[in-house]
Amino acid sequence: DGTVDISDALKTLFVLFQGAATNCEDSLDANDDGSMLLGDAIYILSYLFRSGPAMPAPFPAAGDDPTSDSLGCAR
Repeated sequence: DGTVDISDALKTLFVLFQGAATNCEDSLDANDDGSMLLGDAIYILSYLFRSGPAMPAPFPAAGDDPTSDSLGCAR
């Protein structure tokens, strides 16, 4: 939706632990390590509430992930 907020961390948790659907796994890889794990939700929460590091590029703009990995998005 163009903003980073608690719903992004919740979406990651719902996908990981409740089998919720996503059309873009790559957007849930908040720390850009090439995998979608619990650490991604923690990374977002740390950014929001603990002044943690921002997400890697292309953040804060929308765009394609410049890092090559196996995660993708439906177009």
